Amino acid sequence: PTALNNAATLALAMGRPPLAVARLERAVAIDPDGPIGRHNLGFALIRANRPLEAMFHLERAVALDPGYASAWNNLGIALAHAGNRPAAIRAFERALALDGDFADAAVNLGDMHNRSGDTARARASFERALAAKPDHPGAIVGLSFAQALDGELDPARAAMEARVRPAPAYAPFWQTLAALRHWSGELDRAEDAYKQAAALDPTDYDARFGIASTLLGRGDYARGLRAFEDRPDGRYGPARRYPALPVWSGAPLDGTLLVFCEQGLGDVVQFARFVPAARERVRELVFVVDGYWRSLAPLLASLAGVDQMPTDAAAVEGLARPPSARVSVLSLAHLLDVVPERLPGAIPYLAPPPYRGKRNEPAYVVEVARVL
Repeated sequence: PTALNNAATLALAMGRPPLAVARLERAVAIDPDGPIGRHNLGFALIRANRPLEAMFHLERAVALDPGYASAWNNLGIALAHAGNRPAAIRAFERALALDGDFADAAVNLGDMHNRSGDTARARASFERALAAKPDHPGAIVGLSFAQALDGELDPARAAMEARVRPAPAYAPFWQTLAALRHWSGELDRAEDAYKQAAALDPTDYDARFGIASTLLGRGDYARGLRAFEDRPDGRYGPARRYPALPVWSGAPLDGTLLVFCEQGLGDVVQFARFVPAARERVRELVFVVDGYWRSLAPLLASLAGVDQMPTDAAAVEGLARPPSARVSVLSLAHLLDVVPERLPGAIPYLAPPPYRGKRNEPAYVVEVARVL
């Protein structure tokens, strides 16, 4: 088990989380009651973006050793990735109760409070981290965001401007400065800072999204929509959904195009307006409205140009004609060369489904905004 743990550590350092997971699974199979092995496997699973599996092993680690502060901290991270913010907060608090100078746990706790809008508790957590480790970059970044959320935008931005000068090669500082400039309306300078962050960390897709948002915010739709395609599941980003299919280029396709959802419900409704124009370039269009987005299916059923609308991702494998290419609905504006002066399709492009409320309950009609 010791050799396997060490080999897994090397695999993580090499950027190969799946290999680390495989090695640690062997270690845990040999020593199932070792809290260190369970903890390390949970950490590797977090790195492999498998938080639910990570939770299982980290919960086992803290059951085997309730005083294992690092395991509580990583359990909090897994819970946060899984969307259980209250439980994540409790796990970080437990880690700090065991080790009052655990700066990383304090930063993680502060991030949770920032996301919940509890800036007073967030500040207290970040200040606790800085007391233990005065140069902790996560605490510096988190405290700046807490200040900005409290309306202290100018001081927060000025402090971060000062931070990047002695540490110009640290991507999170540039990312934070970019966001603060963006919130201040300094879109040109925000784009510059986002570009610095992206150059220092090519895997920072938040920085790439920031570049796109500053361009779109200035009305530069052609470059903004192109930059938006660098995101995961975008035209030029890594594929997360249906990776075995080639991504559609926007060219005529004598086959079936699989359109899938991503991001928020409002994003899907907004970009669905371009589906009919995409249908004109392909023989058949299948729009998968599954999982989190399934509730939109009754509304999207009124959309022109859709040949089939499965609400279960597994149904794609059973299609009579297998898809020839895939595309996110959020990529259609870029692939169709859409600009505000050339918005394709009829308005309105959706119709509300039949009212399905309780008897005698007033019905409400929602207008679809005419925005890009």
